[in-house]
Parts: sequence; C-alpha cells; structure tokens
Amino acid sequence: MSIRRFFSPMRVAIRTMMVPHDLAALAAVYERDGYVVFDLDIPDFDSVASQIVDGLAPKFDDTHRIENAWRTNQAVRQLATHPQVLETLHYLYGREAFPFQTLNFDRGTQQATHSDTIHFDSEPQGFMGGVWVALEDIDAANGPLHYYPGSHTLPQATLADFGVTSLNGQNPYDLYRTVYEPGIAGVVAQHGLEPREAHLRKGQALVWSANLLHGGQPILDPGRTRHSQVTHYYFEGCSYHTPLLSDAAKGLHRRYPVDIRTGRNVGGVSEGKPIAVPVSQRVKSMAKNVLQTGTRYRR
Repeated sequence: MSIRRFFSPMRVAIRTMMVPHDLAALAAVYERDGYVVFDLDIPDFDSVASQIVDGLAPKFDDTHRIENAWRTNQAVRQLATHPQVLETLHYLYGREAFPFQTLNFDRGTQQATHSDTIHFDSEPQGFMGGVWVALEDIDAANGPLHYYPGSHTLPQATLADFGVTSLNGQNPYDLYRTVYEPGIAGVVAQHGLEPREAHLRKGQALVWSANLLHGGQPILDPGRTRHSQVTHYYFEGCSYHTPLLSDAAKGLHRRYPVDIRTGRNVGGVSEGKPIAVPVSQRVKSMAKNVLQTGTRYRR
C-alpha cells in the first residue's frame, strides 16, 4: 500500500475553534478514536422512531435497507437534519455540515469491514462523516456495528492500493467484494487491530470519521430486528467524489450531493472556485424529489 497519510480535519477544528468544555472533550475523543457516542436531545424520540419504523416497514426488501427515505418519510428527514447533530459535526470539523444520504435498516447488515472513504471522499480529504442512530436497543445478539478505534488515522485505501489502477471495463462493485474487502481484511491483520461492538441504547447516536474501519457483526438471534438510521454528511468548502468509481485513466468520479435540507445539489469548491452542477444532475435530483424515489442500494 502506498504511504498516503489520512488527513484529519478534526485537528484543525480543535485548534482553531473556541468550544464549550463538553464539546471540546468530545472532539478530543473523536480525534483519538475516530468515533464518539452521545445521547440525542429529542424529547419525543419514541414518536420519531415509531414514525420511521412503522412508516418504512412495508418498503423493506431482501436487502433490509432503504436508501434516501428522507424523500418519503418526514421523520427520517427530521433525524438527518436535527440541529444537535449538525452543530456537533460543525464543532468536530470546523465547517458547516450538510446531510446528503440516509440509509435505514430493519436488520443488522453483517457487512464486511470497510472505510466509507472508498464510497465518499472530498478535497480537502476527510471531510465526510457518518451518524448512526439506534431506533431500538442494540446489543450483541441483533447484529451491532463493529469498529476499530484509531483506524481512521491509517492511510486511506482505494482499489489502486490493492493493485487495481484501472477499471478497464470491470464492474467496480464486483471489485469491491473481490479486491477491496479482502484487502481491508489484510490491513486489519497487518496492524493487529482489535474490534469493538457498538451496543447502543435507543436514542443514542454514534458519529464516525470517514476513514474509520467498521462493519456489521453476525446476527446471533435471527428473530431480532435492528432498526437504525445512518446519515452521511459532507462539509462546505470542498469538492466531492467517489474513489470506487475513479481511476487513473478517467480521473475522479465527481459527486454532486443533494443537501437534504434543501433538496438541491451541491457543486462544491475546487481551488477556491465554485463547481457548477451539471444540468443533467439537477434534473435527475428534481425528478427524484418529485417522484419521491431513490437509488437502489448497491454494494
């Protein structure tokens, strides 16, 4: 693997922002571990959770996940845009965050260990974060999240780091399973990383850094659900791209994420200049907003 140290925007935020003591402590833990857990300040959380769980129940398929349900379920959108979450992310990164994707689950993913940077990256690097909210109690039996504390400081890995420098007509999602996932397993073994499980109470949130290695534990009790919501956030003043779909020949696969707060695409900024959103992207997003549809989850 090439030596490409992951940039930690948290260090910039901690150095340059005057923050309340509790948030400063939160930021220090986040910089060290790459994740932090806190209680959501939502007095009617049971009602919000019920609106999400009951409203989405008929829509789950065999993938047990629904992407961008914020377009059809107001409670999903409410959770994704909650001021406490946005303010916490702002303190942690020193920039305004905006939510661009929601994923809702009714069962544990049992997903192989990975870093979100393979799917969502930015320039400057590292300005993407995820927030995982427990819509019910989550323990060892119903497929909790696992994560590797401190792994966010490892070099960021792409397909190129595992020998694939050009897609050359290959399906990147096949390469994800056959090259990237085994490669990440090798990184874990090489560094002797030890996982922890996220046992969260209903109403707690786990914020993780883009490069934190994480995945899903096996479901020990098949009769249990694991209702949860993940929201991915980008930050202002960046450009956005998908490393999995990028290669040396084609260059970066640019992203024009939709700000869930407004329903509009964000072009971002490159070298101090705004990036224009292609008309085709705007039309596509407007159509999804009107038709209340999303993209079928691929991984």
